[in-house]
Amino acid sequence: MKYIFRFSFVLVTTLFLVLPMCRLNGLTESAQAQTLPPLTIVVVPFQLVRNDETSPKAVDLEKQLTTVANEALPGAGVELIPASLVQAVMATEAGTLNFNPRLDEARALGAALGCDFYLLGRVSAGPKSGADRTSYHEIRLDVFWVDTRTGALVKWEAVTVTAPTVEPAVTQICETVRKAVAGAIPLLQGYRKEQTTGGTGSAIEPEVLDLRSGQIPTGVAIPVFTKRPRPELTEAAKDAQIEATVETELVFGADGKTDRVQVVRWAGYGLEDAVQKAIAGYGFNPATRDGKPVSVRVLVDYHFRRVTE
Repeated sequence: MKYIFRFSFVLVTTLFLVLPMCRLNGLTESAQAQTLPPLTIVVVPFQLVRNDETSPKAVDLEKQLTTVANEALPGAGVELIPASLVQAVMATEAGTLNFNPRLDEARALGAALGCDFYLLGRVSAGPKSGADRTSYHEIRLDVFWVDTRTGALVKWEAVTVTAPTVEPAVTQICETVRKAVAGAIPLLQGYRKEQTTGGTGSAIEPEVLDLRSGQIPTGVAIPVFTKRPRPELTEAAKDAQIEATVETELVFGADGKTDRVQVVRWAGYGLEDAVQKAIAGYGFNPATRDGKPVSVRVLVDYHFRRVTE
């Protein structure tokens, strides 16, 4: 089985006013968190992707891990929304899960839940064998921390454990998830503080021609690529056998450089970083208007699909 990558230059009508995806580290000081109101966080019931286990202890593993994650959240600066309210929302159309959403879709779920951040999770489990044919059991939980205000993916992480048998694997994954959830709280607090105290961006930006509507004005020629590296598929995406689309909004500058890259459809598994690295390597002849170089704002999709040989 292999992957193919498909690129498309997409021009659509929807306008998104969003913040760039952030990767914040080291903002763990409790004093920072105390300057902001408590965060409301929801653990959305985890989704079971695969469970090949037969042990009774592996039954309803996704429910067990959802409970563990909820138990790890209470603490300084965190408030929980009652589970009954979360269940009520998830039972409606507004509670439809999407692990490859556009920002407006991610925001809509968070707004329905009424929280600052929410956690999505995909659980898979089953027996495996090593190169030496030794059998073992693996349990994996992919976690997605999502910001309700922007719909951005704050953090993706794969939590994986292996053990000779099912029972110790379940015990280990519960403890690992507990630590991972508790450890993410300072990150979320720092992320929110950065949003709240960040600059206003009052500087005047150069003129940019907006081509997201799909309409190319008379006299305008779109950019022509001279170098277009493909994003490298991450090992995490390969291991999870993920098919996804990462959509970006960016400016092709009149100076021949890309600028103001924003991810407007995320997928996790490190694919956003892979896409942004590829964009940084673009070479192109700028768009022109009446023969003169001009900066243009466009939407570009990156499609990651599996192909069975």
